[in-house]
Amino acid sequence: MWTRPLSLVTAGIVFALLAGCTSMEAGGAPERVETDRIAPSQMTMVLTPPPLREDADALGIKIGVGVREGFWNLPDAETYMAVAAREFNILTPGNVMKWDWLRPSKEEYNFEAADTTIRFALDHGMVVHGHTLVWHSQLPKWLTLGSWTKEELERLLRDHINTVMKRYKGEVKIWDVVNEAFEENGQPRTSIWYSVIGPDYLEKAFRWAHEADPDAILIYNDYNIETINQKSDAVYAMVKDFLDRGVPIHGIGFQMHLTVGGLDVLSFRRNMQRFADLGLKLYITEMDVRLPMPYTREHLEKQADIYRNVVRECLMQPAVEAIQIWGFTDKYSWIPSHFPGEGAALIFDEQYRPKPAYYAMKEVLTAYRMAMTAERLLAVNRMGGLYQFKVEEQNTTRTPEERTVEFVVDGKVVEKKTISLPPRKAEVVTFRYTFEESGVHEVKIGGLEPIRIELKGGLVLRKPPVWFNFDGDLTNLSDSGVKAVPDGSLTFDEGVAGKAVVFDGSSRIVLEDPLYQGTGGAQRLVIPSEGVFTISLWYKPTTDEEGLRSIFDASLNPIYFALFTSPAGLAWYYEDETDADFQMDVEYPLEKGKWYHIAVTGGFNAGTIPMKVYINGEDVASKDVTPGKSGTLSQLVLGADADPTYFPDHGPLVGLIDDLRIIPRILSPGEIEELAETHEFKISASGMHTTEWRPLSAAISSLEANARVREGDEVKVKIEVSDDQETIKDTAEITLKDGRHSYPVRLSRGAFVRIVTELSGETPVVNLYRLSLRDGKTLVWSLEPEWKKGSWSSTVGIDALVEQ
Repeated sequence: MWTRPLSLVTAGIVFALLAGCTSMEAGGAPERVETDRIAPSQMTMVLTPPPLREDADALGIKIGVGVREGFWNLPDAETYMAVAAREFNILTPGNVMKWDWLRPSKEEYNFEAADTTIRFALDHGMVVHGHTLVWHSQLPKWLTLGSWTKEELERLLRDHINTVMKRYKGEVKIWDVVNEAFEENGQPRTSIWYSVIGPDYLEKAFRWAHEADPDAILIYNDYNIETINQKSDAVYAMVKDFLDRGVPIHGIGFQMHLTVGGLDVLSFRRNMQRFADLGLKLYITEMDVRLPMPYTREHLEKQADIYRNVVRECLMQPAVEAIQIWGFTDKYSWIPSHFPGEGAALIFDEQYRPKPAYYAMKEVLTAYRMAMTAERLLAVNRMGGLYQFKVEEQNTTRTPEERTVEFVVDGKVVEKKTISLPPRKAEVVTFRYTFEESGVHEVKIGGLEPIRIELKGGLVLRKPPVWFNFDGDLTNLSDSGVKAVPDGSLTFDEGVAGKAVVFDGSSRIVLEDPLYQGTGGAQRLVIPSEGVFTISLWYKPTTDEEGLRSIFDASLNPIYFALFTSPAGLAWYYEDETDADFQMDVEYPLEKGKWYHIAVTGGFNAGTIPMKVYINGEDVASKDVTPGKSGTLSQLVLGADADPTYFPDHGPLVGLIDDLRIIPRILSPGEIEELAETHEFKISASGMHTTEWRPLSAAISSLEANARVREGDEVKVKIEVSDDQETIKDTAEITLKDGRHSYPVRLSRGAFVRIVTELSGETPVVNLYRLSLRDGKTLVWSLEPEWKKGSWSSTVGIDALVEQ
């Protein structure tokens, strides 16, 4: 929708570079920059080279730009061209291939500006997207004011399409054949083409374009068709009709001209899918997000979120081929001249400095790239400041190998693990690390690409006196001296991050406090006798039987201190030394088999304080209380009553507990929300996906998979063997179950093998998805997620890699 520029009016936008930050010099690589009109800034966006196009190349997708006409003659042409060449791998000429540029007269073509633009793109390794062959706007006056018969105008249009496309055959790979042929209500747009030739001008244009260049990708391009509405319905109906009748059309261009109000993401996702289901390629062709002027920091953040969401949705849709922005610097945007009072729609400011929107795009691309290229990274789990990294180390040789894997944080080796790998075996290496300071941290594990993690917040990231992750043991991560002593037989099972401790009704854990004294008012680490605290944990009930059960309890008759649970909710009770009680009953159904994050706040002799209960980060109960000093309490017990004589009707806990923390302050709602979040490496796909053929040098007797399949989703895996990559010699099909399983298969020997996966459900997601083929105990092939080449649509829990 780029039109010839009118007299541009700049809005006098000033971006301040804050102290300690580095600007992007003309043509240089961007470093960490804070761009904001408000000082001091609270918004820091982090960028790690390489540029956008390098991430995009690795992902098999195009990131592109619509360039201004005559950019080589701009006063700052050198900077303009340097940034465009560095950041983008696909280019659309914004104006110079339109009729009013190419056809000064009926008999004359002027290709000079188009030739220069295309030469620039090809010289810098960019794909060229031609724009546009047929449009109702920007037509020369000799055409619009002329008198034409249907036959004359058809000959003229066909000659134009044939001449232009043949000139650039092999150089322009993609063409906007027809642009903006529908009104908002889905009716055909009145134009010279429609009025003289008739409604079939669209079909004829596509047929003529295919005749001119059979190898070109031909697309229909329009605005306001990104979501499901009357206009996109009309386009869908047209395209489906074309395909049914053999009219050559290969893709759809969603222009994506947006406001700060954003986009209905769910409708966009469904709309893309219905076009993809027709077998079409999808393109974001002209994206910008215009802001009201003067804008605020909040506007920049909203703009960044919109760019982020669009890029994320596109990476999750395998049919998307390219994401293009209509310009890249606000200095030369078409928006101010066509939308008075609005502007700043692009990802670089008027001084060519990257804006938050740029960093938002970069964060998503980088995270996806890490997910695609770091095939040995099985999981990144986060719980507050604690991160757990799991990496698979493989020995593909026939000899034993001893390997040292380094875990490096911010350039410092913090841990080394040496493992012995038998021939053709793999082993999972786990590293755990607590980030005690906010900010940006770089993690490098073995030979994997660096992972950049940004942590926000304050003391919640520091070690509390009590912090048990229960990852297969009872280690206190805080080293405070508080010990978890089991009473009965304990087991561990899959938790929120790693393992969790299982309470089966016959066991409990006592937290032994080195400062504990039974007398009232004595100093304690676990439950302070004076002061405030927050208790945070994850809980999964494994029974739905009625009755109260103790999650934790330090009651000592007649003083109680306990958190009880039942299928109906929670009860948070405690008393001070005067027997003044503070009770909070919460109705919140807790489903069997589901994880819940629970946090409670309280305190003693600290004035009026908030007594709260949070579930999954939500404040579900709250009141202000004024407790006195603590009375005499027992040691804190997990999974059962501390004093069985006090609550004889209570039952022992039947469920799992993970990541228990007791923090000597009342956390803010934001900090609670952070603790309630847990993220892990994910791969998701929808529909059927087929990998490339791989050489096969052994038989296949089993398939191993570690899958987290949600209820209602289904994952089918078919193994296909061939001798010539064409004829299928033998197949085996497995439906994956939740968890880690080995599936026996019987397959004839072949020279090549490939895997076909089919995921179905509402929004299928498979966590920690790994497939490996084995010959007995020997690893034959470990299938890693790939982008495009392996045809998996892959995503990652972005927050686990780049904190937003």
